[in-house]
Amino acid sequence: MSLPRKSQPTQLPKGAKIYLPDEAARKRAVEERLFDVFRRWGYREVVTSAYEYFDVLAHGTDHDLQERMFKMVDRESGRLLTLRADVTPQIARIVATRMREEPKPLRLHYVTSVFRYDEPHVGRYREFYQAGVELIGLPNPEGDAEMIAMTVEGLRALGLGRFQIDVGQADFFRGILEGVEGDEVRIEVDLDQLGRQVVGLPIRLVGEARLVLTDELIREALRRAKKAAREADSDRAAAVDAAD
Repeated sequence: MSLPRKSQPTQLPKGAKIYLPDEAARKRAVEERLFDVFRRWGYREVVTSAYEYFDVLAHGTDHDLQERMFKMVDRESGRLLTLRADVTPQIARIVATRMREEPKPLRLHYVTSVFRYDEPHVGRYREFYQAGVELIGLPNPEGDAEMIAMTVEGLRALGLGRFQIDVGQADFFRGILEGVEGDEVRIEVDLDQLGRQVVGLPIRLVGEARLVLTDELIREALRRAKKAAREADSDRAAAVDAAD
């Protein structure tokens, strides 16, 4: 007499997600399009570890995000480990240690998973993917210009025609408002003209404070970025020759 087979549990942990073949193919296509944009701007890929010591990753991470990290204890050392919740602190440490002698500016990019103990909801999971770039050593406002221009180019490479970019930089708005008179000022980005804003390059103000975005601005930002990337490659090659 054969015993009934026990059913295998199939339920995923809360906040987890599996990408079936069609979804995985679409996800990969998105990543490849972003990689192509990042490479054109002279950015090199960096791959970070999925977990590190908590006290290391806590540096540069705000308290709220620290509370939402997945944590576990290292059986060997007894130290607290955590899954990465953000990539920027990892890259900042890598640049300050492993890449501190490299010529600046440094242009690095990544597409990887991060983990946050948030309450899952539609379209949001506890493991999700981040695509990002880090520009180190290029002073403002040229660095801001490059970041925003490349962001827009990346979104358009994904086929997005309407989108909004939030700039969390007070100096960006302060610089615009310096030339605007009046107590009430409305800042409106015109995305109908290709949605490309470049900070630090000539910006035309129409009316009270309407930003007009032009291809000329993004072409100039791209030209500057490519020139800086070539110079950085030349400096790296010279450093290697000197070491040999």
